[in-house]
Amino acid sequence: MPSRSWAPPARYDLPRTLWALRRGRGDPACQLEAGGIWWRTSRTPDGSVTLRITDHPDIMTGRLITGTAWGPGAQWALEQLPALLGADDDPEAFRPRHGVVAAAHRKHAGLRLPRTSLVLEALVRSVLE
Repeated sequence: MPSRSWAPPARYDLPRTLWALRRGRGDPACQLEAGGIWWRTSRTPDGSVTLRITDHPDIMTGRLITGTAWGPGAQWALEQLPALLGADDDPEAFRPRHGVVAAAHRKHAGLRLPRTSLVLEALVRSVLE
């Protein structure tokens, strides 16, 4: 089972970041397990994948988030892992113009916007909602 790790920035909130990918508590494709372990399933361009995401302290970096993947789409999903975790999001570039938005941005400073690169997956879920 291949895996990949990513060291998040100092202010990073994994649960809030991945919560954006869930479609309610009963979403079978994205589940949060006791102990903070996330499970996510997707259909990638290379095939289906099951991804386990764990967050744990690391002596060298302070914190590591590790994705372990199973299925034909495992390699693709692991290549996309940093983007899925919001690594491409630059909160410093965001300039809120409204006081309420600015307050929310400060309150949730560790939130990052995840990128799945799976347009059809997002489209089908949105239509079904």
